[in-house]
Amino acid sequence: MNNENDINKSVYDTSSSIELKDVINLFWNRKLLICIITVLFTSGAITYSFFLKPEYIADSKFITRTSNSKNSKLGDIAMLTGISLSSSNTVDPSDYLDQVLMDGTFLQEVLSKRWRYKERYVSMQEIFGFIPDTTLPEWEYRFQKNCFEALRHGRYIKLLKDKKNGIITLTTNSPDAVFTKDLNDFCINYLNDYMRSSTKSQAKEKRLFIEKRLFDVKNELEQSENELLNYRQHNISMSSPQLVLAEGRLLRNANINQEIYLQLQKQYELIKLEEMNDQTLIEVIRQSEIPIDRAKPEKKKIAIIGFIMGLMISLSVVLGLNWYKHNYLLCEID
Repeated sequence: MNNENDINKSVYDTSSSIELKDVINLFWNRKLLICIITVLFTSGAITYSFFLKPEYIADSKFITRTSNSKNSKLGDIAMLTGISLSSSNTVDPSDYLDQVLMDGTFLQEVLSKRWRYKERYVSMQEIFGFIPDTTLPEWEYRFQKNCFEALRHGRYIKLLKDKKNGIITLTTNSPDAVFTKDLNDFCINYLNDYMRSSTKSQAKEKRLFIEKRLFDVKNELEQSENELLNYRQHNISMSSPQLVLAEGRLLRNANINQEIYLQLQKQYELIKLEEMNDQTLIEVIRQSEIPIDRAKPEKKKIAIIGFIMGLMISLSVVLGLNWYKHNYLLCEID
């Protein structure tokens, strides 16, 4: 008892320096308390890790294929006719695919689908434990909105694009390995269908634009050809420079309209093929696989963190008790 009081005085004596051996002796004398607190925190951390939901992660990598070269040629033709196409044709669709996966249309399809989960087919609401509150007014609408927000903020689906090489990584995570892989594949197929539909819609707009221009240019071509024909019929013998110059202008105008008409006709045939094309616009570089090991919870990491916290808290408790004993109990004895 006297030895412990001497250690306490040595550790907290402000008039002398604290020696390492005194601190070690203090902790050694309180080793049972340190062990108990450390074991309790470590056991608590391990127990907590068993109550955490498992999380499996699957990822896939892909690139997008677009028809920018065709859009560029069409833009050149449009500029030749004096009309510029919308600048939206130059937007890379891969830059906003992450927003497509957060849109309500996609989320509604995800929620309405029946998924394989632990040898059963269930809805995503059951998988993630989304429970509706039927006591609220318009509870169905509220429940749907809450599910949307939970999926958006839960980061169950993440899309990341590498700006250097254009490779897009799609990552999905969930409490089940098979469901995680199925969700990743579903996202890939949805994005491919979305891009194909978007491309067809754009192709239809271009086709309608070219059809209108073809009609106008054809009339202009016929008009310029008729003007040239009438001019030559009324000026059979062209001896004056003025007549030769006028004929050259009419001929040049007819040739320009003819060239524009031919180019538009070529583009019209190409855009019809593009509108009917069902090619895959997403090229998958690496398919997702069913994960074998859990990504979370990391039980070893949680146990180590619990052990470190328990050790630090136990040491702090020992120092705190001895500080209290030195500053209050000993003072009362004196």
